[in-house]
Amino acid sequence: MKHGATCNPDDRPELLLNGFGTRLGHRVGRQIGSLFGAIQPDFRGRRVVAFHNQRDFVFFRHYRYVFRDLENAEKDDRCALQEIGPRFTLKLRSLQLGLFAKRTGEYEYVWRPDSQVSRKVFAL
Repeated sequence: MKHGATCNPDDRPELLLNGFGTRLGHRVGRQIGSLFGAIQPDFRGRRVVAFHNQRDFVFFRHYRYVFRDLENAEKDDRCALQEIGPRFTLKLRSLQLGLFAKRTGEYEYVWRPDSQVSRKVFAL
C-alpha cells in the first residue's frame, strides 16, 4: 500500500467489474468475484477493488473512499477515491473446462497470436 493511505485490511473490498460483457467475460468476472467472497449487504469497508476489461486486457486498481468534511467541501466534492495499492494488467491466456488437466483437458478459450488480427473483435 502507498504511504499515507490507511484502511482496514480485514474488511472485504467492494468489487467493481467493468467491461465483461461477453459469455467468456461473464465467466471470467464470476471467477474474479469468487476470489473476494460473497457479497455482504451490511457493507462497512472503505476499500474498492476495480477490474476493468479493455481490449482483452484486464486492468487492476485498488482504491479507498475518502470522505471530506461537509462544511469545508463543495457539494460535488464530498467523496473521492484515492488509489492505495498495486496496479497491474492481466491477459487471459487460456480457460479450461472442468478440472485442471494440462494434456487431456478441454479448453474453452486459448489465446493465439493469430487471433489478434482484428482490432474490433475481442473475446472478453
